[in-house]
Amino acid sequence: MLDFQKIHARAAKRKGGEAVLAPLLGPAPDNKAVAKVPDDRILSTMA
Repeated sequence: MLDFQKIHARAAKRKGGEAVLAPLLGPAPDNKAVAKVPDDRILSTMA
């Protein structure tokens, strides 16, 4: 499995750079808020 830095670098290259990629990704979610969400809700977003 590739580490996140390699995946991120590949995505930035494909999209035209960090400046283009950043708005597509949006802000990182708050870890405390995510921890409060039940597992079934998190997993349902991946389906």
